[in-house]
Amino acid sequence: MIHMEGQPSVPISEQAPDRKRDQDKSLMKAAQQLARAIEAIEPNPEFGMQPQALIVGGYVRDLLAGGHPKDADLEVYGVSVENLEATLVREFGANVNLVGKAFGIFKVSVAPGIELDVSIPRRESKIGPKHRDIKVQGDPSMSIVEAARRRDFSMNTLTMHPTTGEMNNPFGGKEDIEAKRLRVTDPERFQDDPLRVMRAVQFIARMELSVDPESMRLMQEMVVRGDLSELPAERMIEEWKKMLVKGKKPSLGVMFMRDAGILARHYPELTDVSDALAAVLDRGSVLLKEHETEEKFQVLFAVVMAHASDVGKFLVHFESEDAKKKGKKGQMASVRKEEVDAMVASARGYGRISEIAEVKDSREYLNRARMAVRDSKAPAWLLHDVHAVMMPEASEARERFTRMAEEHSIDVLAKSELLRGQDLLDRGQKPGKFFRDIIVKAEALRDAGDLETRDQALTWLDAELKRAS
Repeated sequence: MIHMEGQPSVPISEQAPDRKRDQDKSLMKAAQQLARAIEAIEPNPEFGMQPQALIVGGYVRDLLAGGHPKDADLEVYGVSVENLEATLVREFGANVNLVGKAFGIFKVSVAPGIELDVSIPRRESKIGPKHRDIKVQGDPSMSIVEAARRRDFSMNTLTMHPTTGEMNNPFGGKEDIEAKRLRVTDPERFQDDPLRVMRAVQFIARMELSVDPESMRLMQEMVVRGDLSELPAERMIEEWKKMLVKGKKPSLGVMFMRDAGILARHYPELTDVSDALAAVLDRGSVLLKEHETEEKFQVLFAVVMAHASDVGKFLVHFESEDAKKKGKKGQMASVRKEEVDAMVASARGYGRISEIAEVKDSREYLNRARMAVRDSKAPAWLLHDVHAVMMPEASEARERFTRMAEEHSIDVLAKSELLRGQDLLDRGQKPGKFFRDIIVKAEALRDAGDLETRDQALTWLDAELKRAS
């Protein structure tokens, strides 16, 4: 049992017996196997400590918070990178990924989709103005307390022994978790990485946390100082995604961004609607709880866009550096262009579902629904889900839209035109601009309800060509 800074080690098995039984067996088996192998290594006098491996960070945090963590980080103390590599390869063979070896970081595949991250303690120091200007240096002799001090928030400083379940609590993280409080571990080191402020956003939303007053003042100062301006769009959108997809109450993340000054400085298009947006996102989080990650993000980020005073200007904040250099307006970092276009379209066009709800005739309704999907350029499911979050009371309008969309494959219908160029070629016409003119004219008649089927369109085409001859 390890004791540090006067904090007692408390077996997690005594605090959360049910959750301990729920831990992923493959992950824990691998962690325990490595821990035993590390402890069997002959101590190196240069490092001044007994070799040991502890589970650190998010796994312990989530376990204490009532979650069922699926990934784990193992920090190995008192062992050189070379010795650690040799031990990993001996214990796990080809399942060891050596890509991060230069930084003392390894990944061990323990089961399909489950990885154990293994590293030696490392020192990080700011060496330049940009987010990536950080010097990382592994240090096997670093104490457990010093290694924990570099972590962003106290709840992430907890460690647990893989075989005994004993926990070390050097910075009061356990008490902060119990109080549902977010507190910065070390104010000076925290400022080395401004992304930590955005990490606060998603942690607050995911774990329903309040913010320690001193920590809040520190993060407000960093925002006012402009520290977040150095962050690449890719990292910002990733934290937004975690807030929206994993957050139990995204509203708390939005309110924190408002109170910390993040909205005013970095997303002014949302400043005046933060209260309304917060309430809608919480509703959406409940409605979409069964959605896949990417789908849930698309819906909720479209909802965010729908609240922005200017969607175009809002998207600029998320443009990648490459997109800016190439003049690709509105191209979000780390998000495919077609997904961005669909989110923008659904943010602007979800209301069409309610607009066409009063149409009684089913054939006319189908035509109007087809045009709604075509004009919005968003898939029917996304229009439906954004509408559900934004206008929950209009359930009958959505049910009719969904029924019609499924019965008539409306996404396919919206993308297809009644006539094709081949139809004109088959009738002996020479290619030219009028091909497109004819097709567009047929689509205009379709929109007006004068043409419904392809057969009707072909009959009309024959008559049109006959008149023109």
